[in-house]
Amino acid sequence: MDDRVCCVCDEPVPDDAEMVRGRWFCASHRARIGRDRTALWVSSAVVLVGLLLFALLVHWLVGRTQLQLSGPALIAVGAVCALVPALLWLVVFYLQDHVEPEPRRCVLGVFLAGGALALLVAEPVVRDLFHVQEWLPRTSWPLQLLGSVLIVGFAQEYCKYAAVRYRFTTAPSTTSVWMASSMARPAGWGLPRCSICST
Repeated sequence: MDDRVCCVCDEPVPDDAEMVRGRWFCASHRARIGRDRTALWVSSAVVLVGLLLFALLVHWLVGRTQLQLSGPALIAVGAVCALVPALLWLVVFYLQDHVEPEPRRCVLGVFLAGGALALLVAEPVVRDLFHVQEWLPRTSWPLQLLGSVLIVGFAQEYCKYAAVRYRFTTAPSTTSVWMASSMARPAGWGLPRCSICST
């Protein structure tokens, strides 16, 4: 009975409780799992619409003002355009993980680790080691596919794995593959944001 505690609040669970995905839940948190997910679908749709409106707004502003940015202004605008979609997706992440949300500090740490690995590992490998910007756009489509998967894809996916493996799974609260795999999402969002800002 000692190990039959809710994985969310650490409260004891009754003897007739059923495990969900290999974990115990108390009555209140078990009820939240089966709750109607209409609100989640609505919030996800709102975020997708928000992303579309943000993209249309940026497109309209660029076409309307004919902005010619350089230097710090270009970096600032690029950072905003990269981070706003990531923040919107983080909202969806927390809504989907409402039963057992991960600590914000941990999510932010993985997000920043993904971005740091993009700047320190993925970008140098892709741009400086393989120089894909010089030959990938002008080669045939089979080589474009292979280069995108075997060079760009491998470098980026390894950075996502490393961000989760060495930043998140060392925490004592990590108890399942599901928790680790769910943390790959903020790592994946951090990686392209810093890649965009660095271009």
